[in-house]
Amino acid sequence: MRFRKSINIFKGIKLNFSKSGVSVTVGGRGVSANVGRNGVFLNTGIPGTGLYDRKKLFDFNGPKEEKAKPAARPAAGRVPDQVQLDLAEDGSLLVYDGDGAPITSPTVLKRLKAMPEFQARHDALVQSRIDDFNAVTQAFVNIGALSADVEAPHGFELRESDEAVESRIEAWLKGLQLPIDFHVDFEYDGEAGMLMADMDLPEIEHLPTREMVALAGGRLKQKDKSQKELKQEYARCVFGLGMFCASHFFAQSPRMESVLISAYTQRRDAKTGELRDAYIYSVLYRRDEFEKKGYQAEDPEAFACRFRNRMNKTAAGDLKEIVPYGPADL
Repeated sequence: MRFRKSINIFKGIKLNFSKSGVSVTVGGRGVSANVGRNGVFLNTGIPGTGLYDRKKLFDFNGPKEEKAKPAARPAAGRVPDQVQLDLAEDGSLLVYDGDGAPITSPTVLKRLKAMPEFQARHDALVQSRIDDFNAVTQAFVNIGALSADVEAPHGFELRESDEAVESRIEAWLKGLQLPIDFHVDFEYDGEAGMLMADMDLPEIEHLPTREMVALAGGRLKQKDKSQKELKQEYARCVFGLGMFCASHFFAQSPRMESVLISAYTQRRDAKTGELRDAYIYSVLYRRDEFEKKGYQAEDPEAFACRFRNRMNKTAAGDLKEIVPYGPADL
């Protein structure tokens, strides 16, 4: 432990089950995100005030499909006026008329599938099923998108004790809910306007290893992710975690000008076979870049590369061990 304060953050992901499908909620009091069939929503509020706002960030489905009303049964071979779509577990298409009776006539199904609006509804239904399955992965890799809006200091700011700033950071960390377990040691130096934090990262094995994909004809299949895909998602997760935490650290004090985050994971020593801590990046984030609107949409790894950093990523996507910055280096 290099710094004074030490906090464990335990997994805070919630899986929500409803008639509309499965969704994932991540975040804690004040800010959270919900990923589900209807899209990605950002929930913000001020704890204790009752003030609350919910904003849709992404829409997976497009326009909502109106619920079909009962209709007269069409004559054989005639396309019904109202059609309902659903998917079986394997993604095969199920088609019903307005009364909920299955449509099995090859002639009718062929005519329906030739209609652009029918195909659009089918595509949206397939995509929503894929998004439901992959929601947990998205919660891991999009942590950076939950980073805070950081305000620029307003003129003269009162000097606070280091302990007061650290107490606010500690309270924020203890109330944090994310889909991963991690650990933070930190210390604030008000004289230098710098917060220094060591972060024990989740392991790559903690990420979901399978994804749902669509096959020809709209059928669905679960498949194993490639090592390249897993490494890309892991990098986005761990750099996103650094970006997310740095932004909320800056939000705790207008006098904080920089945040040093050094992140490590556990690697097995080739000589002894014992697990040991291995740092994989060390980034000195500056406040001014977090004050820019919309930075949350940037790739977290590319964002980290804007700052003074130590990292060693191979062409294969492996994050090699580095020596982190220490106070003497800064």
